[in-house]
Amino acid sequence: MNDDKNRILIFKEKHGDRYFYVPTPDDLHKAAIKVFKERVKEGYWYYFDVKEPLKPDISREDGLKFKAFYERDLKYYNEILKEKKLYENALNDTTGEIVWKFLRQRQDNEYEGFCIAWGEDF
Repeated sequence: MNDDKNRILIFKEKHGDRYFYVPTPDDLHKAAIKVFKERVKEGYWYYFDVKEPLKPDISREDGLKFKAFYERDLKYYNEILKEKKLYENALNDTTGEIVWKFLRQRQDNEYEGFCIAWGEDF
């Protein structure tokens, strides 16, 4: 059984792994805030400058052909807006809960992965 007192948060970054001892939720949030603030300061690639897709002004028949493309682009646009809002909230978060949520949402992106491991007692 995993014991949180031995919990280690491991960020998988471009230049190597970073390890944080996080035995409590508060420690986990502090580590998240530290990494997030460093990434923001370094100009991390949080890209939110996306424009709303234009609804095509074409015939109904042609419109049906392009409907799937428009809907895909609109879905992507809305996802980016949602992530941007979460990012903006994370910038002002002092508890680390929103920051942690933001980092979890992006953990599948390149150089933004992390995992939690548990050390062993001896």
